[in-house]
Amino acid sequence: MRRIAATCLMAFTMLWGVGGCDFAKLPEADKEKTDSDKKASKNTEKKTEAPKEQPGAGTFVELALDPPVKTERCFAELTPPTNGQEAVLQLKSYVDPALETFPSVFAAATTTAASESDLVDQTVAAQLYVTLDEADNMFVSAGNTIQITIDKVEGSRIEGRIVSGTLENSVTGEVVEVTGKLVAELR
Repeated sequence: MRRIAATCLMAFTMLWGVGGCDFAKLPEADKEKTDSDKKASKNTEKKTEAPKEQPGAGTFVELALDPPVKTERCFAELTPPTNGQEAVLQLKSYVDPALETFPSVFAAATTTAASESDLVDQTVAAQLYVTLDEADNMFVSAGNTIQITIDKVEGSRIEGRIVSGTLENSVTGEVVEVTGKLVAELR
């Protein structure tokens, strides 16, 4: 048994010495292939997929209230005029009500604008709702309108200002002046 094991060990050692791999002895084509495989492997390692940008990244609504309110996102949607009805501009801090975070903002206004670019330099009268938390502490423009001026539409972004208006605190009944600014993603 020992003799068989010693013979196997000797045969293995001889095969390893003779048939062993020496990179320097590889033919040039194989060496080039190996080098290109290494480069391809490095390129694959470097090509990590960039994280997808979240919808509405870099957008917000900021309101000068006490305390100040700033949302993490803002989306704008213009429903074009149809059948003699004016267009409707909606601004909201969420895409889907099920994904709403707080503070949350929703504004709706009618407008004569037929397209997003027609909104530039327009001031629209909007109903504004600002929900501060999940307990529905909110400010509303109940019976009043908020004046929103659209300053810029560029690509899929819209920028504007809340230039004047009053909001009523739904809990205390206090009426406060509101101004602010917004950057929204057009949807």
